Amino acid sequence: MYCPECGSELMIGAKSCFNCGYPVAPPDLEQEVREWVKEILTGSGRSIEVIEADEDTFLVRRPGHVDVAVAVRGALGLISFEHSWKVEPPARDNRAELLEAINRANRMSPFSTFYLDSKGVKLKARSYMAFAERAEKDMIRFFEALEEDFPQTMMASGLLDLLRERQEH
Repeated sequence: MYCPECGSELMIGAKSCFNCGYPVAPPDLEQEVREWVKEILTGSGRSIEVIEADEDTFLVRRPGHVDVAVAVRGALGLISFEHSWKVEPPARDNRAELLEAINRANRMSPFSTFYLDSKGVKLKARSYMAFAERAEKDMIRFFEALEEDFPQTMMASGLLDLLRERQEH
């Protein structure tokens, strides 16, 4: 959102322009952040698909990268990023090996938390970014770091090999 008086970019939730003091009507914070995130990510060569069941969540796609579900959580002041991979439920004797690889991934990744869903059929990696102040370059850097971190962490922790091994059987 920009100041109608001087054109300066306004901070999220601003009641007046920091630059010129012009009073600003309070925006719909979630809608503003949602539009800002979409604008930033589409402007950086990614496509966006809104998930019909939840207007605050959308799928971000980029050729050659894993799709990412992005959700704006206004009440928490967070933007969440989630990768999801379908996996075969681990057999009893392989479960410990998979959980050990997930723990290794969590120790290695500065950005994400890796976990199995409650049914054990999806491996997920989730990250969060606060949107108290917005900065386009920070958002792009964070997102690009995530896109690099997920596959590197999965490979280095052994998760990728375990998932490939399961798909072959």
